[in-house]
Amino acid sequence: MQQQVVVAQGQAPFPNGPGVIVARSAIVALSIASVINLHELTHLVVGRLAGIPALFTGLTSAGVAEGTAALYPQSSLALMNASAPLLTVVAGFAIYRALACWPEAFGRARYFFTWWAIFGIPYLGLQMMLVVTKVDYSGNGSDSAAVAAYFHVPMSVRAVLCVAGFLWYMVSAVWVFGVIRATDANVRTAPAATDVSLPRRVLGGVLVLAAIACVVTVARRSILGTSPGPYMGGAFLGWALAAAVLTPWCSPVARAVWTHWLLPGVIGMLALVPLGFIGAGNDYASIWLPMIPPLVATAMFATRNVTWLPAVARMAR
Repeated sequence: MQQQVVVAQGQAPFPNGPGVIVARSAIVALSIASVINLHELTHLVVGRLAGIPALFTGLTSAGVAEGTAALYPQSSLALMNASAPLLTVVAGFAIYRALACWPEAFGRARYFFTWWAIFGIPYLGLQMMLVVTKVDYSGNGSDSAAVAAYFHVPMSVRAVLCVAGFLWYMVSAVWVFGVIRATDANVRTAPAATDVSLPRRVLGGVLVLAAIACVVTVARRSILGTSPGPYMGGAFLGWALAAAVLTPWCSPVARAVWTHWLLPGVIGMLALVPLGFIGAGNDYASIWLPMIPPLVATAMFATRNVTWLPAVARMAR
């Protein structure tokens, strides 16, 4: 019997086809570029309001000229660095909430703004992870590290925040799934999937442990005063591989996430990579690395019909 797709609250399913995927990829690139530039503009504006002559120091960085940070109050520098991550995360959850209350919010632009939520929700965990990295007020370092340095947070505490941030980064895919489900009728109405085989569950579990081990190594190295090395990237890749192994990709809901979100997301972010080689202080070359794992994990959670989380259950109605 052919399954009848019921579209909730008047929402039409997203169309498919190569041309549509290309169009979605272009929207992804524009959306990610816009949220990054809004992030940097926030640094600039708040810095100027705090009496700091902030400027754009690169295509995706804003702060003070290199070597001049000592000329300005530490409190003003901390405010400048804290404002943009806070806005990015709040915007992500605000869009999440708007779609939870009103699935047709943003009209035809909802795909564009949903990517702001996809960027902003895991960004909280990312900034917590980066709290152990270098302080650079020119915009080329970690915002959270600059704020932690102002409050004289011990490196041991920052190491704990790094590990906790990675755990949030992993779990945040549940909220990303919720916002995608509210936005995309195809994902919401696709039948639940069966689980993967035992060997894949074992391999996925091993990869999850390997990813956590990588971020614990980052935390340990930060306490010892050494650089994170390749372990930060290893944590991202390990989590992405684990989620990919644990996802039954043949299921309709996983295919919907792949076609409408993951594939356009990968293409759109990779399209930004060439911009990453224009000057210094440019995040476009590497933004794909922390962005793709939550999308893969979203497919994993989607196949498990994660409606045990009250917020997701409300968005699934």
